[in-house]
Amino acid sequence: MLPMDFCNIYSPASRESRALDLLKRVGLEGLAHKLPGAVAGGQQQSAAVARALANDPPILVADEPTGNLDSRTAEQVMGIFAELVEQGKTVVMVTHDQALARHTSRTLLISDGELVNEAVAAAFPGQAHSALLRLSKLASPLHLLPAAHLPDTHSPVAAPLYLLTGGELFYSDKYPGFPLGSGAIVDPLAGLQVGLFAGLSGADLLSLPRAEVLPLLYPAGDSLPPVFPLPESGQAHGDLHPPGRNS
Repeated sequence: MLPMDFCNIYSPASRESRALDLLKRVGLEGLAHKLPGAVAGGQQQSAAVARALANDPPILVADEPTGNLDSRTAEQVMGIFAELVEQGKTVVMVTHDQALARHTSRTLLISDGELVNEAVAAAFPGQAHSALLRLSKLASPLHLLPAAHLPDTHSPVAAPLYLLTGGELFYSDKYPGFPLGSGAIVDPLAGLQVGLFAGLSGADLLSLPRAEVLPLLYPAGDSLPPVFPLPESGQAHGDLHPPGRNS
């Protein structure tokens, strides 16, 4: 009950009952009167979670919170975190466990003490963190105004690939009206891309060096499809048209 004593948020008369409730929440109600050295390491970690919740904090920082826990207890702790988020609280979690990272609403990847661009990390999952950090440093932002087309590419060798990070791109020929959303990777050299133009809110892209991207997508040297994901034939969206096109 020391955290509650220190912060003086709960009255002395209510502190014991709150401590017992928190221990029950993490499955330790039967160990309430045990000393730390008398319980297992995973149980000590669960107790640390309960202690962190003692004063109902708005922000909870968890460093590998399930590292020493069995799978059932780990799921229990992640359930507690999900409940806290639903209540409007913020949980910042540091982990190497990809399964845990999938529980989060936002993931930040750190490599050698530096943040990897979020869009780059999402577009190339499973790649070496050092390669993603290098690609982040080489990326150049590009904003297209509404109905603007991708820049013309005159040098195939130096032509970048584009990663769409915001807004939409539309086709004006083969798939009229079909939108590409965030996460699409576009090759401006492919004939399919001739008619791509930005939507009503414009489009934000990252220009990525082709020589760096291709080995990440196809380490065996396979050919690169022009767009990821490819649109399905026959789908349409909206009635936006580029300048000069009849509606």
